[in-house]
Amino acid sequence: MLLVVMYPQVWPWTLAAWALKLGADAWFLAPVLRFFGQQRWLSYIGLLQVAYAPYALLTGLLGLRGEYVWKGRRMK
Repeated sequence: MLLVVMYPQVWPWTLAAWALKLGADAWFLAPVLRFFGQQRWLSYIGLLQVAYAPYALLTGLLGLRGEYVWKGRRMK
């Protein structure tokens, strides 16, 4: 995002790359969501794409904190 602010001419490339990723994700997710009867989630794919980056970063950072419980087992 900093690059886009510093160099506004990269906006079209940024949007094109995001649209390509969004299209590929939707193409792969559609059959899976159909199989599980959850097609409604496909309409939220744009919002979920934006929310995924902070979610993944936070999950990774919290995983470094040390111990956690997974499936009833304490992990270090």
